[in-house]
Amino acid sequence: MEMKLKLRYYGLPEKIALFIYWIISDFGESIGRAIFWIIVAIFSIPLIALIKEYGLTPQVLEFYKIKFEELIFDTITAFFQLSIEKNHFMKNWEVVIRIASLLLLGNLYIAVRRKLSRK
Repeated sequence: MEMKLKLRYYGLPEKIALFIYWIISDFGESIGRAIFWIIVAIFSIPLIALIKEYGLTPQVLEFYKIKFEELIFDTITAFFQLSIEKNHFMKNWEVVIRIASLLLLGNLYIAVRRKLSRK
């Protein structure tokens, strides 16, 4: 609540960063919201990568359905800071996945720490 009140005193870059922080984990107060965004990222990054690479066509969506397990496995592997196979499609997206991982897992850590410190 107090972070929302402080927003009016910040410049645009700070407002954008705090807005993202609020969306992801309610300023570190919501474990559920952080977990939700982790799950959304894991399932949407492979689809975004396919659409960016090949465009939005029925064949891309069919490929996503067929290779779903492999794409999700590689995304989870990079998400938890492990390496993806060298010649795999998701290798090009490893840096994006790792950056998203740092932000999302960091927010989850903050939310869990705050929740446990209050008990």
